[in-house]
Amino acid sequence: MRYNKRSRNNPRSDQTVNCEGGIAYKPSAKRELYLRVASCLLGEPRFYAPVTIGHDPQKWKPIANICKTSSGWHPDETQRAAYEKFYANADLFACVDRVMQEDPIFVLKMAAFAREQLGLRAVPTALLIEYANRQSGGCENTRSYVPHIIKRVDEITECLAQQFQRNTLYPRTTNRCPNLIRRGLAECFNRFDEYQFAKYAARRDVTLRDALFFCRPKPKDVEQARIFDRIATNTLTVPQTVETMLSGEGNSTETWNAILPSIGFIALLKYLRSIIEHDADLSMVVPRLENPPSFVFPHQYYAAITALDQYKDRPNTSDRRRANAARVIRSLERGLHALVRRIPKFRGRTLIVVDVSASMSAPVSGKSVMTCRDVATLFGAMANGICENATVVAFASEFTVVPLSSDDIVANITTIENVRSLGGGTRADKVFSWLNTTQDHYDRIILISDMQCYTNTEPSFLFGEREKPIADLLKTYRFTVNPAVILHSIDLCGYGTVQFPENTPNVSFIGGWNDSVFKFMQMFEESGDAAIAAIENYSP
Repeated sequence: MRYNKRSRNNPRSDQTVNCEGGIAYKPSAKRELYLRVASCLLGEPRFYAPVTIGHDPQKWKPIANICKTSSGWHPDETQRAAYEKFYANADLFACVDRVMQEDPIFVLKMAAFAREQLGLRAVPTALLIEYANRQSGGCENTRSYVPHIIKRVDEITECLAQQFQRNTLYPRTTNRCPNLIRRGLAECFNRFDEYQFAKYAARRDVTLRDALFFCRPKPKDVEQARIFDRIATNTLTVPQTVETMLSGEGNSTETWNAILPSIGFIALLKYLRSIIEHDADLSMVVPRLENPPSFVFPHQYYAAITALDQYKDRPNTSDRRRANAARVIRSLERGLHALVRRIPKFRGRTLIVVDVSASMSAPVSGKSVMTCRDVATLFGAMANGICENATVVAFASEFTVVPLSSDDIVANITTIENVRSLGGGTRADKVFSWLNTTQDHYDRIILISDMQCYTNTEPSFLFGEREKPIADLLKTYRFTVNPAVILHSIDLCGYGTVQFPENTPNVSFIGGWNDSVFKFMQMFEESGDAAIAAIENYSP
């Protein structure tokens, strides 16, 4: 008689279900916070997490719990409006609360790490605000983190706006703003010049003048005192930005040619269509696109290529501009390959499992045309550039092996996008079952998904039991083929669950879609450490 077989009625303590009802696992509070933050654009809708609340009292329950109010609490219209944009991230703030009870300073480290290493802006500010409002002493040197979280002038005013909006839901009994935020923002004022102040002087609900009077920063010298006076009197010198030059001198070829030598790189990607439409000198554009700086991510290039492709194919686009768009697209493709060449190659044989299910069609941001599926597709298309020997599998309800015959990333994207008849489900288990059937040896498996995988809930006709989740199928593969296989689980949406128990050997949990993904994979394979260790070791 077998006594060590785990009963289905007695699952693991960390076992839960995901948004699709499939078997999943609850990670530790720190790992959950990282996974949520790394793929979080605060207040943005996701496939399984809309941002509207409506009048359903059940949806307000977690908010009432966070607010430490009674179960009969009912928000008024002001509170409802204030929380509407944050509803999709209510679970994020609840996770912050759990981490604060365990290791408060980790929240500040996560905020600074997300701003400096992951390139995020809104969520690091939100983490700073939550830390400052929940923690009262006990951690040293906390103010030194603020300049690493607030790195632009408009983030000062945005931080105060978020704090005042938070006050409508979580009324403060003392001052309107924690001292950590007020004094930390005061120190941030000393890091900017007049151009930076003027660029963002009047773009937020809380103006720069409001922030100056509220934070009361001390000028570091006489010149900065004069700048503060000009902020107070709204007499800052108008900066020469793209917007001011276009509005002042007209949206013309001559204006664009004057702007191009000094335009920032991200702004250059943003305005490529306008540059082409106004017949600007592309000789000042193409060389820069082919040699991208280190802070640019591959998906930003992919988004620019997609936008120009759509513009080029419009029937009302002239032949000359269509040819110029094609020239810029070619330069973007060369720049994309240059970015990929900078990524260290993964040795050995790699299986990349790409989720193309219906839930991956959600945009990564309300302001972006890029979807999670686009990000996953791009990752698969880069396989030959980042891996020594790669096999790419796309899956939804069914799966297929995608033949990538060249290093042409854009052609590979088209090949993956042309995959059809896979359905809309998220059946990653079929890929792992196929893997166990073929018995092919892989050194690593990279699963890139929103991690809402599931299996059939009904018993199998042949075997009389339910199909196994991918965590069990991975165990089988390790037992029968490669005990040392490494699995990288890349979460693009951060819903708070993972597909493998956190203590599973040789499994790394990574969130987001920027270049830190590759850094963490390399770090994990070299030393066994990854994201959480990097955050815990962060110091301002």
